[in-house]
Amino acid sequence: MKTKELREKTEGEQKKLLHELAQQTRELRFKIAAREETKHHTLRLAKKDIARLKTLLGESEQKLD
Repeated sequence: MKTKELREKTEGEQKKLLHELAQQTRELRFKIAAREETKHHTLRLAKKDIARLKTLLGESEQKLD
């Protein structure tokens, strides 16, 4: 997901998406370990999306302070 798209979402939607991506990452890790998933780049993309979301949530907390 693009950062611009993530900024348009509300904080609640961002947190929900963060939780969903964390679950997806966990499932992908298990599938890759069991050799059920051959597209390893999907894990990398999910981790980058998580980092983007955490950055945006941190920025919004700093603005409130």
